[in-house]
Amino acid sequence: MELDTTELFNSSSLVTKTVKSIGGAISFDPGITFKDSTVYYWRVSPVPGTGEDYRWANSSFQYIASKGIDKLNGIGQSHYWQHVQSTMAGIGIDSVSRQWRFNELLHSFLIAHGVYGSGIPTGWSNFAIRQDGALISSFQCTTLGNSLMFNVFTPDGIQPYINESTPSPVQNVPNTSIGGFMGSKASCGNHPYSFDVDPINYPNTNKYNFQFTYKTAADRDNIAKFMDWIPDGSYVIVRLFVVSPYTSIPFVDTWKSDASGVNNLYQKFIGQGLSAIDDFTSAKAGLFIYKKSDNSFTPYQQLTADYLEQIQVSTSLVGKDSIGYVTSPKFGPAKSWSSIQWNGKSEESTSTDHASVDVIGITASGSTSVLRTLSSTEQNVDISSIDAATYPYLQLKLRNVDSVNYTPYQLRYWHIMYTPVPEGALAGNIALESQDTIDIGQDLKFGIAFKNVSDQVYTDSIKANVTLRNKSNQLFTIPIRKLKPIQPGDTAMVFITIPGDTSIYNAAHPSEKMPIGTMDLGGEITLGLDINPSMDPLEQMHDNNFLYKSIYIRTEQHNTQLDVTFDGIHILDNDIVAAKPVVAIRVSDDSKYLLLNDTSVAKISLVYPDGTVKKFGYNSDTLTFTPAKDSVKMRL
Repeated sequence: MELDTTELFNSSSLVTKTVKSIGGAISFDPGITFKDSTVYYWRVSPVPGTGEDYRWANSSFQYIASKGIDKLNGIGQSHYWQHVQSTMAGIGIDSVSRQWRFNELLHSFLIAHGVYGSGIPTGWSNFAIRQDGALISSFQCTTLGNSLMFNVFTPDGIQPYINESTPSPVQNVPNTSIGGFMGSKASCGNHPYSFDVDPINYPNTNKYNFQFTYKTAADRDNIAKFMDWIPDGSYVIVRLFVVSPYTSIPFVDTWKSDASGVNNLYQKFIGQGLSAIDDFTSAKAGLFIYKKSDNSFTPYQQLTADYLEQIQVSTSLVGKDSIGYVTSPKFGPAKSWSSIQWNGKSEESTSTDHASVDVIGITASGSTSVLRTLSSTEQNVDISSIDAATYPYLQLKLRNVDSVNYTPYQLRYWHIMYTPVPEGALAGNIALESQDTIDIGQDLKFGIAFKNVSDQVYTDSIKANVTLRNKSNQLFTIPIRKLKPIQPGDTAMVFITIPGDTSIYNAAHPSEKMPIGTMDLGGEITLGLDINPSMDPLEQMHDNNFLYKSIYIRTEQHNTQLDVTFDGIHILDNDIVAAKPVVAIRVSDDSKYLLLNDTSVAKISLVYPDGTVKKFGYNSDTLTFTPAKDSVKMRL
C-alpha cells in the first residue's frame, strides 16, 4: 500500500506499507497524523514476482477534521488529480498552473477581395468577410479611393472591434455615431454599403471596418499610428485597395521614402512580418493576416498578379471557447442526502464569469434528471429533500461562461454530504474452507467469510447465489440460505455443501433439494459464489462480492473385489455342489465415498453344459439384492 498527497506518489509525504495475507478484506494503518482539509491518494497492489509489474488499484479521500461536530460522510473533488476524473467539454485544467482554462476554438473565415473598377463584379460578396458564416464586412468606401481597410479581432474570443470613439468588441454608441476613430471610415455617409444594396439584410456589417486612405505621407503616418494602437495579440485582417484610374497610386517605394523613417507605414508592415508588401509595385489588391507582436504566428500574405485577379481565401484563426462544462463522476450510492457545498473564485476583481451547477439525480437503472440548478450564490445547499430511494446517485455539472475575458470561474471544490449505504467484501483472510481436488462421490465443501467493511448496518438479510458448471458447460443452481443482517465490522459465514449422493441429501432436505451431486460429475468444475447479486439491499459496489473457484473431481477406477460362496463354501473348478445351493456373491471396492447400492453394478447369468445362457432378474425368489450401507459390502 502507498499513500501520498499526490497521485504521482513521489512526494516527501509518501508512505509505504506491506502486509502479508491471503486475499480478502485487508486493512492498513499508514501510521501518520492526517492534516486537516488535505487530499490523500492511496493505492494497493499484490507484491509482484520477479520480472512482474505492480498492478495498482487507486483511490483518494480528503481528510476534514470534525471541529467538534458529529462525524459526517461525504464525497467530492477538491484537488487537481481528483478534478481530472471529471468529464470536460470546452474547458480543461492546466497540469502546470492547475488553473481552469477554456479550450482552443477554431473560427473559420471566408475572405473575398479584388480591385474595384477592374471590370470584375462589384457586388458586396466580392469584397466581404464572413466569420463562422456571419457577415462582418460587406463593403469598401470607394470615396476614399486608394486605401487600407483593417478589421481587428480580440485574441481570445476572436471578436471584431467596433469603429467607435473607443474601439471595443461591445458597441457603446448608436449606429449614427459609428466610425471616425483616428480619422478612419466605417461607412460612406448616406451610402452605408457603398456600391451594393444586397447587404440590406445584414445591418451593421460596416461597423467593424477601419478604412484609411494612404494618398499622402500624413495619411500613411496616421495608419502607422493606428497599427501602433492595435492591442498586442490581436488578430488583424488588412485589405489593400486600389481604384481606377491607376495613374496616381502611391506604391510601396513611396511608402519607403516617407520622412518618418523607422516609424513609417512600410516599416510597420515589415515589423509584423508582412514582407509581401514589397510586391506592391503596380495596381493590384492585397490581403494580409497577422497577429500583433506575436512572432509565433505565421502571417498570411497575398497580392494579386494584376488588377484583374481576385482573392478568395478560406482560413481559420485560433481563439478560446467562452463556455465550458465540467461533469463530475457519479457520486453515491446513498441512503439519504444531506447537503452540497461548492466553491471557487473569479480571476478578475470585477467578475465577468457566469457559473452555475446542475444537480443531476441518477436512478438505479441509470436514468437521469436535473433536480436543481444552483447559482454562484447558492454554495451551501440543503438537499435532504432528494429521495435517495429514487435517486441513489447524484452527479454535478458546472456550466462555466465568460464571453468577456475568456477566463473561466476557478472551481476549487464540490462536496456532497450524505449517509452512504453499507459495503461488504468476501474475506478469505478471515475464514476460508476450500478444496482443490476431491474424489467422485465425495461431498464438496466450501466456506468463506463476508465482512461488513463499512460503518453502516445491513438492515436486512442478504441473498446469495451459488452455481456449479460442469465440464460440459451445464450450469446448476445450488440452493443456499440468506446471510444474516451484518453490523459494521462484523462477518457472516457462507457455507456450501454439494453432496456426493443427492438421493440421500434430498431425502433429508426436501425443501432445499440439490440438483446434482459429485457422483454425477467428473473432471474440472467451476463453483461460483455471488453475494447480493441483485444489489438488494444496495451496496457501494459489487466487485468484491463474487468469486469463481475451479475444483477437480477425480474419476479414476477403484479396485473391486468379488467373493462367491456356495452354501457358505468357496469352491474350485469341477467341485460338486448341492442341487439347489445358496450362492452368495459379495462385491466391494476401495472407494471411500461411492456405495455399491444399485443393481447396475452386476449382471447375473447361468451357462448350461449345452451352452445355453439363462439371465436372472433381481428381486425374485431366485435372486435378491442387498445394497451396501456405509462400509458394508453389497451382497447378491
